[in-house]
Amino acid sequence: MSQLPDDDQEWVEFLRQHRPLPPPAADGLEDRIFSALEAETLSPIAAAQLDRKRRPRWLVPSAIAASLVAAFLSHRILTPPQPSPTELALLEDFIETNWQNTLHDSDPQFLPPGDDL
Repeated sequence: MSQLPDDDQEWVEFLRQHRPLPPPAADGLEDRIFSALEAETLSPIAAAQLDRKRRPRWLVPSAIAASLVAAFLSHRILTPPQPSPTELALLEDFIETNWQNTLHDSDPQFLPPGDDL
């Protein structure tokens, strides 16, 4: 550690003289701590139950993150590509031609008897 500057020595001495004393340790405190730790030693069944209780803490955020990634990827994969202007023009011509053919160019052999246009 670095040495303190000389102008802080008065502060250091003041704090040393007026620092509070720690409370005395209780009799048998160490024994009580160790006995409490031994009593809390978990059996294999209790440890497994504790693991089950801890699992949802990490499982829920993981599931949310996985769902977000899956949603993003499925949106990218399942969105059809936008057609080019050439493809749109061909589609428009196809629809227009078929629509006009359904109204005007009906072949009489496909019509039921008695229907006249």
